[in-house]
Amino acid sequence: MGEIKSYKDLIVWQKSHKLCNRAIDLVEKFKYGKASNIISEQLIRSATSIPANIAEGYGRHKGKEFQNYLYIAKGSALETDYWLFLCSERNLIDKNEYSELAKICNENILMLFSIIRKL
Repeated sequence: MGEIKSYKDLIVWQKSHKLCNRAIDLVEKFKYGKASNIISEQLIRSATSIPANIAEGYGRHKGKEFQNYLYIAKGSALETDYWLFLCSERNLIDKNEYSELAKICNENILMLFSIIRKL
């Protein structure tokens, strides 16, 4: 197993970056109205916050500081899960797409929880 030299080498960052890109692709398909515009903005904010906080925390790479950023990332992952759920409930995305994205989101949450516990 090689040494991690960049936040981009972290599997949790890779998965959260993938989720972030999927969320961006997703909202570009929305038919814009007042509600869908607000939902899409919130989804993008929360989804982009996950890998961004992992990256920033990694840059500080000192136990408690890194851990604090991972807590923020975990909160953003939970928020993203909610926005995806709302998108599904409002029929902005279909149930299969929601299930797939929720699975990725939950994997991120579990990985973040595991890393936080180890720090």
